[in-house]
Amino acid sequence: MFNKVALTIGLILGVIAVVMVNVHVSRIKKQQEAVKILRVNKLIKKGEMPESRLDTVSVPQDFATGLETAVEDKDRRLVSNRPVNAEIKEGTFLLWSHFEGGGRTVERAIMEVLTKGKRAMSIPVTHAGAVSGWIRPGDYVDVLGTFTTSDRDGNSRISTMTIQQSMRVLAVGGKTDYAEEIVRGRAGDRGYETVVLEVTPHEAEVMTFALHQGGQLTLSLRRQDDHATAEIPKVNWDNFTAQRPGGMTR
Repeated sequence: MFNKVALTIGLILGVIAVVMVNVHVSRIKKQQEAVKILRVNKLIKKGEMPESRLDTVSVPQDFATGLETAVEDKDRRLVSNRPVNAEIKEGTFLLWSHFEGGGRTVERAIMEVLTKGKRAMSIPVTHAGAVSGWIRPGDYVDVLGTFTTSDRDGNSRISTMTIQQSMRVLAVGGKTDYAEEIVRGRAGDRGYETVVLEVTPHEAEVMTFALHQGGQLTLSLRRQDDHATAEIPKVNWDNFTAQRPGGMTR
């Protein structure tokens, strides 16, 4: 009996030892995981673009925690053709602060202002559908959709409905060089074909469904301090006259 108990205890201790070793090895591997960041391999003068003067360097993850502002290799395409704001010597790690506007690209700026738990979603818009281009980052909009459906008899019906209300605009278009210009709304060209909105996961599903119905989306601009929502009935030819204030009279 004693031998059986001792054997059982030995097996249990052996399993525990194996688990602890695996945990320790996993921790060491995680600590030694490399992060690929960019390093300048040739002097870059102020106003010049890095282009091909960048090498990729792998550094341990623990060391990389002290280089939070370093540009990673995955972002190479975002910085290769952007002029730097100061001279960068050979052997220097490339930092986001080496670029005008803090080097904050549109993608990086969106991630910084995105509310925790929400998502950034891009939707296509026309010039007229985006309030003639007057929508700017930080604005709030309602999203309306016009769709063609069929009734039970197979007849086509056009309906317009409010899909989402009080949606925050994160970015407009993708033509502005630096995120600072987008965040502050200083883009010179008001023509753009996309608007990036902040949405919840459920709102993202609703918007995606609406986009795949082949309809046209329109944005209506709200006051900055107006975030009220309300039940708004959809409009079609059956209720168009009744929906208009005062009917058809002006």
